[in-house]
Amino acid sequence: MLLLLIGSGTVGRDAIIERFLNSHPDWRFVSVDDQEEVFLELPEEEQDDPEKGIVAVDTREFFVTTILQCTQKLQEQNLHIIAACDDLPEHLFTLMRSTLGNNLLIIHIGGVHSVEKGKEELYDHFIDTKTTSVKDAQIQLSKLIQTP
Repeated sequence: MLLLLIGSGTVGRDAIIERFLNSHPDWRFVSVDDQEEVFLELPEEEQDDPEKGIVAVDTREFFVTTILQCTQKLQEQNLHIIAACDDLPEHLFTLMRSTLGNNLLIIHIGGVHSVEKGKEELYDHFIDTKTTSVKDAQIQLSKLIQTP
């Protein structure tokens, strides 16, 4: 299973993750790099046009693809992944859902009020960190992963 926590404010999110991991020894943590893109320079022999020798790569797509592969491999050993990031483009939500199906829970940290209108359906659950303690957030996550 992959439990993905999305939302800004890494201090609260990190505290929730730490508490969750302390209670669940069969879970591993992976952070999705929130840097949206890196620029790679192509070798000169691969460049059609010297001015177009730089390619932008979305690092989040790389990390999500890697996490999906890791999740599938770890499931064979009855291990699971909890991952965290600030935000993801919508096509990566679709990729994750089509790859993992019911083995994916996407939780928005920060509550429904902080999600762009019309995008609430991308998330399975919301944890409003303004009204929920770290302990209560961890309890909510623990209940969610036990629900069939």
